[in-house]
Amino acid sequence: MAEIQKALLAMHNPNWEKMYIRQLTGYGYEVSIAKTVNEMKNAMGISSKGSQKNFFQLYLMDANLGSRGAYTHNPAEEIFKLIKTDYENGKVKFVAITGNPDVVENAKNNGIPCFSKGNPEEISDYIKK
Repeated sequence: MAEIQKALLAMHNPNWEKMYIRQLTGYGYEVSIAKTVNEMKNAMGISSKGSQKNFFQLYLMDANLGSRGAYTHNPAEEIFKLIKTDYENGKVKFVAITGNPDVVENAKNNGIPCFSKGNPEEISDYIKK
């Protein structure tokens, strides 16, 4: 029996959240929801000492989670730093999304996988590979 793949989804827009729940469920993921960076950390099992257990194979979040409309990717960077080693070792996937093309470019320039919400096919292809 194949191991269940788990995804942690954090969107501030409920319509995007619903869309990604359907999409990820269709790809076979069991989806957990977080609304804030702190909720993501709690779901990831982050302890007060900074250690963590990696419960997820996919992290999908708004690049500016908690700062809707802001020109920032800091929330995505904060989470990405926590899973970067697992990401680099191919154990997890990480996707930050935003509607702001400047944030996409800035995040990518800082090594964070980030995509435009306006290009759902690119996001889907990345998740599926």
